[in-house]
Amino acid sequence: MNTCSVFVLAALLATTSLAEDTPANSSCPVTIGTNSLGAPFPEFQNWYGSEALAVVLAEDGRWAITSPGSRIAIKLFIWSAGYKPWMEENLSVRIESLSGAPNDTTVKDITNAESPSLGGWTMLAGIDFPSVGCWRITLDYLGQSLTFVVETYDPAANGPAT
Repeated sequence: MNTCSVFVLAALLATTSLAEDTPANSSCPVTIGTNSLGAPFPEFQNWYGSEALAVVLAEDGRWAITSPGSRIAIKLFIWSAGYKPWMEENLSVRIESLSGAPNDTTVKDITNAESPSLGGWTMLAGIDFPSVGCWRITLDYLGQSLTFVVETYDPAANGPAT
């Protein structure tokens, strides 16, 4: 199998499968990233996806909700081969509730960031999650799509994931 076929297969698997690993106290099928996608991804990040489209996820698939008055709850770093700054205008982010929670999420400030720890230039989307719930997030960028599931929790009510 040539390198191109491997990347196409990886992209197809990334867009159609969700991890079965879920926290013991949750029924949300959170997506778990890996730190072993290989070059060009740094090994110490929890990447999910492929060179076509990838995102950095929390190790346990859980994110804290936004505190009242906070600007942004989550900074979502999104990588795509060939991405150049200001191409992020082609990125769309869709969020659906899987738990029946009100869909009061807000995507704001889609911009870019650059760091060697991110593998160079990335897209950056701020997401405000005011409610606890289970969420399916779909990223679409220049014909590529990536879907993953996260769970939000209230750190004041039940603390960070264990």
